[in-house]
Formats: sequence, C-alpha cells, structure tokens
Amino acid sequence: MPPTPLEAFRSGTQALRQGRTEQGVMELEYAAEQGVPGAIWKLGRMYADGDGVKKNAARAYEYFRRLTAMHGDDSAGTPNARFLANAS
Repeated sequence: MPPTPLEAFRSGTQALRQGRTEQGVMELEYAAEQGVPGAIWKLGRMYADGDGVKKNAARAYEYFRRLTAMHGDDSAGTPNARFLANAS
C-alpha cells in the first residue's frame, strides 16, 4: 500500500487505467477511508455504473452521501467542487 492516502488515490487510479482493477479498488478504498474526496467520488461512480465492480446503487449512494456530508458546504471554487457537482 502506498505510504499516504493521496498516493494511494493516485496509484489506485493508475492501476485502474492499467487494468489492475483489484489493486485499484483496494487502494481507492484505503484512500476513501482516509477521507480523500477523489477516491470517495471514484468509488461512488464505479459502483453506480458497474465499472470494474458489480453495480451496487446502495454502495454508490453511501460513497456519494459521505462525500457530500464531508464537503457539501465547500464553495464552488474549491478543489473538491468538481467531485461534489457530480455526486449530488
């Protein structure tokens, strides 16, 4: 596992692009558990769309709910705004 949550997010997304889904999901889940907004959003999208994982609307909802609960009050100009706009 990469040493920091942000590195796990980056490594996980790279693993997904390279077709290493199991590793990618594992690293994204670690990053999401540590509160990395991009990882939370990515997992939500994956479960909503069935992209590399079995489609699971309830699990997708929980990731999106968590993201909006954590950052729902962030202004439009913040780095997390793009994730929030797509999650709500």
